[in-house]
Amino acid sequence: MAGYAIVVYHDDLNQLEFLAEVIGTIFGYEKSQALNCAHIVHNRGEYLIRRFPASQKIKAETCLNALSVNGIPAELLRT
Repeated sequence: MAGYAIVVYHDDLNQLEFLAEVIGTIFGYEKSQALNCAHIVHNRGEYLIRRFPASQKIKAETCLNALSVNGIPAELLRT
């Protein structure tokens, strides 16, 4: 399926709890799911947080911008 994916990268500036809170808020994940994502980012250095179909490009860009505003390093990839 062609579309977009958001990859979040680990950095040394944002604490795990903050990253989980931001992920949960932006993507609507439950606290446990958001914390799991944050742990994966921390341990692996990066994690594909969410995929979007091509028809949701604007939504993907909006999520990427929200991560950036919160100081979370991330990238939007075409899949």
